[in-house]
Amino acid sequence: MTSGIMEGINNRIMVIKRQGYGFTNVDNLMLRLAYANRARLLAAFWP
Repeated sequence: MTSGIMEGINNRIMVIKRQGYGFTNVDNLMLRLAYANRARLLAAFWP
């Protein structure tokens, strides 16, 4: 088994956090993370 998929997701989260540095609203960060991973979310809930 490889952890490449998980490392990719973590990398994407870190990039989004870096891009949003200075924003005080955590809700917007969560929405941005969900939007960035929308394809994975859709695949998980609507197979």
